[in-house]
Amino acid sequence: MEKYTQKKLIIHDENQIPVFLKKGEFDPNFIMSELKKKNDEVFVTECIGDDLLNKEDDYFTSIFFNEVKNNDLKILLKTVYKKLKNGGYLIINSNQISLHKIELAGMMMYYGFETFSEHCLNNKKYIIAQKKYEKSKIEQPALSFLIKLDRVGRDGKNIKIHKFRSMYRYSEFLHQGMLESSGLSSIGKVRSDPRITPLGRFMRKYWIDELPQILDLMTFKIKLVGIRAMSYAFFEKYPQRYKEKYFKVKPGLICPIFNDENTGFEEIVEIEEKYLDSYLKNPFKTDIKLLFKTFSMIIKGTRSN
Repeated sequence: MEKYTQKKLIIHDENQIPVFLKKGEFDPNFIMSELKKKNDEVFVTECIGDDLLNKEDDYFTSIFFNEVKNNDLKILLKTVYKKLKNGGYLIINSNQISLHKIELAGMMMYYGFETFSEHCLNNKKYIIAQKKYEKSKIEQPALSFLIKLDRVGRDGKNIKIHKFRSMYRYSEFLHQGMLESSGLSSIGKVRSDPRITPLGRFMRKYWIDELPQILDLMTFKIKLVGIRAMSYAFFEKYPQRYKEKYFKVKPGLICPIFNDENTGFEEIVEIEEKYLDSYLKNPFKTDIKLLFKTFSMIIKGTRSN
């Protein structure tokens, strides 16, 4: 499972607080042009050149790019990750970057950078991020409208689940950090999730984004009724006793957590574990009962958010 989550890096205490931070916040009075005058472990440039590439890895505490375009981002992040010390900071002038801020933050997290803050100084927009995680081991992020996402399957095996994209691209790489900081809604999702696009909210309201999972149903990756196939970051929140039961049952399309009347994560665990216990004793009866209950709720107008 470690392949599908990003580990936090060990950041040594001796790392100095950069000059552009003050009490943990960006110093609005700091002049970016002064950055290159501070010390040899800070690198300032307009593009990736030999003067950066020839430096040994894990050398700089901060790297500042004054001009960055969309097409340069991937190679920039990949290169800078190697050159920055753990906990080091990347500052980017983002005036020429046209990506949505969620997509940009997700792309940076894919390469191990957690966005620290966004600021505008002298009519220029800057993004500051910190090297806090390992780069994702997923080689090909799902970026198209029809996507395949890595999920925990039966026996702990990885399965690819199909969906229509309802979030900004690279959003899935923000999930791990958001679970730690944002909390969960009563149906086990991130509260007020900013990663969902306006079209995505409409699609989710009517379950349009879930339609491609019919492919997964037809290829027997999942069954009609059961616990939803979970992301690895979310699955890690569950207790070990639950995980052992989950591994024995194939994930499902129609799940026991249907509406938003639950009180929180502990109740989610309780409801799902009750389903697993029942299914392990009497699979057919359990799924038929849940299926009819779901149809009844749909007829009454109850919808999952």
